[in-house]
Amino acid sequence: MTMTTPGLHLRRLARTPLFTGVVLATLAVTIGAVVAVFAVVDRVLISPLPYPDPDRLLSIGFTAPGLGYDEVPFSIGVFEHVREGQRVFDGMALYDEAKVGVSGDAEPVRVDAAVVTAAFFRTLGVRPVAGRFFAPEEGRPGGEPVVVLSENAWSRRFGRDPAVLDRPLRVDGVAHRVVGIAPREVMLPSEDTELWKPLIVDPADLQPGQLVYPALARLAEGTDLEAATAELGRLLYQVDDRFPEVFSPGLLEQAGFAPRVLPLKEVVVGEAEAPMLVVLATAVLLLLIGCANVANLFLVRFERRRDEVGVRMALGADRGALLRHFLAESLLLTLAGAVIGGALGIAAVRAAADLAPPSIPGLAQVGVGAPTLALVAGLTLVVGGLLALAPVWLATRHEVASLLRGATTGRPAGVRVGNGLIVAQVALALVLLVGAGLMVRSFRSLVAVGPGFTAENALVLPIELPAAEYPPARRVELWRQLRERLAAVPGVEAVGGVHNIPFGLVRQNSSLAIEDHPTEPGELPPMAEYQYIDGGYHEALGIPVIEGRTLRDTDGGAGYRAVVVDEAFARRWWPGQSALGKRIRNDLYDDWSVIVGVVGSVRFTSLKDEPRPAVYFPLNDSGPRAAELPTTLNMVLRTGDEPSRLIPAVLRAVRELAPTLPLERPRPLAALIGRSMVHTTATSVLLTAAALAALLLATVGIYAVVAYVTARRTREIGLRTALGATPGGVRWLVVRQGAAVVAIGLAVGLAAAIPATRFIASLLFGVDRLDPTTWAAGVLGLGLVAVAACYLPAWRASRIAPMDALRPE
Repeated sequence: MTMTTPGLHLRRLARTPLFTGVVLATLAVTIGAVVAVFAVVDRVLISPLPYPDPDRLLSIGFTAPGLGYDEVPFSIGVFEHVREGQRVFDGMALYDEAKVGVSGDAEPVRVDAAVVTAAFFRTLGVRPVAGRFFAPEEGRPGGEPVVVLSENAWSRRFGRDPAVLDRPLRVDGVAHRVVGIAPREVMLPSEDTELWKPLIVDPADLQPGQLVYPALARLAEGTDLEAATAELGRLLYQVDDRFPEVFSPGLLEQAGFAPRVLPLKEVVVGEAEAPMLVVLATAVLLLLIGCANVANLFLVRFERRRDEVGVRMALGADRGALLRHFLAESLLLTLAGAVIGGALGIAAVRAAADLAPPSIPGLAQVGVGAPTLALVAGLTLVVGGLLALAPVWLATRHEVASLLRGATTGRPAGVRVGNGLIVAQVALALVLLVGAGLMVRSFRSLVAVGPGFTAENALVLPIELPAAEYPPARRVELWRQLRERLAAVPGVEAVGGVHNIPFGLVRQNSSLAIEDHPTEPGELPPMAEYQYIDGGYHEALGIPVIEGRTLRDTDGGAGYRAVVVDEAFARRWWPGQSALGKRIRNDLYDDWSVIVGVVGSVRFTSLKDEPRPAVYFPLNDSGPRAAELPTTLNMVLRTGDEPSRLIPAVLRAVRELAPTLPLERPRPLAALIGRSMVHTTATSVLLTAAALAALLLATVGIYAVVAYVTARRTREIGLRTALGATPGGVRWLVVRQGAAVVAIGLAVGLAAAIPATRFIASLLFGVDRLDPTTWAAGVLGLGLVAVAACYLPAWRASRIAPMDALRPE
């Protein structure tokens, strides 16, 4: 026989542009989806820590269920106590996120930064790109102010100029010397961190009660997670002996304090793990549906090439020759589909990196590497080989004469294979449809939850004051002047300031004292969300007043100290009575503050979480704690129009008042809420897109198989018509048999979706994973589309003339 060449196969494929185009599009979309998703999963889940020996890196902290906290970080005092006494770690470090103002030759800006103890970089196991990291003395009181820059900041802001080292850089108004450049792989506390400052540890003031710092540690050789947990637990219950003024006897036991030791990888991945696994499973299901769809198309193509296959076999072609022939053709298609799909996957990966939400760590560094390329190569060979085997297997099951005559006896194997593929496609598509429906309903339920304030038409402007330039009295005066300036901007209806904006990155929970509910010795003190606000905050955010009034600018002065609490706090401590006139204070050393108002409760971190009790202290507090007033304030502007339009005018107003103040671009308040929903939103969008793609592929596959089966029965249909069958009866015959196969697929899909939806149960909100409405909509929608796909070949079959169908006989 004459050997076929790639050029011959290309010309043959070019003569069937519809078949070739559909197969290429299907393979490209499905392979591209797998490439993109696998690259993301590899970076985010499999290899999220680009550090030496990442399995030895731990996140350490505590839990305190008695206080209602699953995670309790370290204080400097507790950290020093553990660091000095531990015997299982090669290194330990504290770190915390920060925003700092950087000024120099260019316009001052606020950047993402971190404060870390001196052993931070050594614990991670990284080396500087240039210069050095922190020395121990630089983390002590009186140490020289120094910073380490990120490699990205060094490249973007300084053009990788080596002269940056030892050059002074003004950070929060103080000159700091740049001593080193950290490599790109350092992504703690976040990928956006541009510089690190030493965390000052003062042995004379360790602040043991300020439990605000996350900690990491590197396990020593020969130790394990269990040993680290036991060691941390041993040292934990010595803390009250070292700091009895903060940790009274029995407090740790009553609060249920216990060590919390986890692999750092688990903590870094965090809540991104469940959405990533769901997206990976979705891509695999889509690939299986796509492969089934392509196999169906090859069945139809085989039906049209039966005569050619029969001639080849009659001329002596054996199974091996046929396999080589079809393998060359299928590999050409799958290779082309893989190349296009790879390009689509790379484009999707780059888009994901550009649009990476901060809550999915590592996404901004995703790239297509060797593992992903190997996956593409493997998919090409597997899919191409399977597609080649199907027609060869079908052809060699029949006699040459039957292939040439176009007739077979019994139920053709191709029909059974096609029906099996329909069942698989319908079942897999139903799983995706149900999953997408549940996520969409969950998203709608989440959006319907009120945060406790009005986010629409609100703009947030973060302001960070350098502490060295703005002592407490000057801070209060600047806040007042700033609010007056911003209130005068055309379009601004209300202005207020708050230290920790709801749905921001920072929370402040602390204990307090209640006058008529004194804490007994050994009893846990009341806990609440602390907020420092100015007089216009509640009005600007649209938080309703339940009782009394909001704060005034005079409430924090020396003459009268007032405080506002939320409804959850009032209901917890004074159920059935008014909270007005009751007195609370920050701690034992503070003056009493009188409750003058009760406002609505606010969700501070997530729409899924119930509101926590909160207290609002005046920003102009002149009491004993005045020196601790925050240097950060988020100005909230209530506008009468689209808030983004006011950004230039808002920035101008601030620049006129404080030209040298580093600024961060204002953001709509609604964007902060959207960021908290990123996992639900992204999973809903991706699942919906995959479900729609699966629906389209299943429709094409069902049509292909029904058309194939109908073509096999042309003579039978002609004979039925000749014997009196009506066109409607023929259509019903074809649709009924196709619908029966679809019904089996739906049943299999229902059985598969029940366990499959467990994987997204943790992502759902306000809807049960077995919600009957969602399931019924998925079954009904897919069933109607499938029946519609059966109808077109049925309509064509009903138009077959008996003489045309019986003429070959």
